[in-house]
Amino acid sequence: MDPSEALDVLDAVVDRAEPGEQLEAVLQWTDSTEVRAHGGQVEHFVSAVEVGVGIRVIRDGRTGMSWSGVLDTDAVGAALEEARDNSRFASADPNAGLAEPDGVDPVVLLTEDPALARVPAEDKLAFALELDSRLAAADDRMVGHEGADYSDARVVSAVVSTTGVRAVESETIAQAAIWALASDDTEVTTGFGLDAARGFEQLYAGAVVAEAVARATGLLGATKPPSARVTVVLDPYVTSQFLGVVAEMLSGEEVARGRSPFAGRVGEVVATESFSLADDPHAVDAPTAGVVDGEGLATRPVALVEQGLLTGFLHNSY
Repeated sequence: MDPSEALDVLDAVVDRAEPGEQLEAVLQWTDSTEVRAHGGQVEHFVSAVEVGVGIRVIRDGRTGMSWSGVLDTDAVGAALEEARDNSRFASADPNAGLAEPDGVDPVVLLTEDPALARVPAEDKLAFALELDSRLAAADDRMVGHEGADYSDARVVSAVVSTTGVRAVESETIAQAAIWALASDDTEVTTGFGLDAARGFEQLYAGAVVAEAVARATGLLGATKPPSARVTVVLDPYVTSQFLGVVAEMLSGEEVARGRSPFAGRVGEVVATESFSLADDPHAVDAPTAGVVDGEGLATRPVALVEQGLLTGFLHNSY
C-alpha cells in the first residue's frame, strides 16, 4: 500500500464526521513473511497481507470505538456507525478528547528499506535454512534448537482526525532468531541469538548463530556462587529487562492511576548520578523508531531521568 492511499481511506472516514463530534481514524497495513526451519527442512512459511481501520468517536465526553478488518467502503461505514453507537452508551469523561497538532514537524528518518520488497521468497527460506545448518556445524556441544526463524514486514500506519491531525509513516523490519540447545552429556542448556535490521541484506546468519552458541555453551557447568556482596556486570539483554520494568513505571497513565512509585517525585533524585534514561524515537536502528506516534503527532526525544534526577513521564494527549 502506498502511504497516500492510506491517507485517502482515512480522509473519506473523517469527512463523514457529524457536527458536535470528534472523529479519529487510524489505519495499519502490514505485508509480512514468517519462516521457520528445523532439521534441514522448512517447517513453517507464511506470507500475508493484513489491514485494519480503527475509528474513535467522541461526543459530549463519551467515547466509542470500533474497527474493520477490510477496506470495503460499506464495512468501514458500518464500523463508523458502530463507534457512534458505542459512544452513546459510554460514561462521560470531561477530559476525553483527541490530540491536536502542536506545531512540531516530523523529522526525516530512514525507517524503510525499499529493497526488502524485492527479496525473493526463496532467499528468505534459504536464510532460515542457513541458520539451521550453521548451528549444527558451529560446536560439537550443540545438540539442536527450538527454531531457526526469519521474519520481515513492511508496515504503513496512518492517522487522520477532525482536530487537524493527518500523518502517515512507512517502515520495514527484518529479523532473525535461533533458540539453541547445548549439552556436555550431564546437562542441557539453552541460549538465543537475535538480529534485527531495516532490510534483508543487513542481517547476518553467522552473527546470530554465534550469539546463540556463546549463550548456550557459556551456561554449561555453571553453578550457584556463594552469597556475597559483589559488583555485578549485567549482560545487555538482562539490563534491558530491568529497564523495561522501570520504563513501565514512568508511564503517565501509571502515574495518574497511582500505580507508580515515581508519582509526585519529579525533581527528586531517584538513581545514581551516572544513570540517565530517555525515550528516543529517533534512534533509527531501534525497531520501534518512528517519526509520528500513535496519535499522529511528531515524535521527539523525552528525557525521563537525567544524572539520577527524575525529569518527567511519558504521556499521551489524555
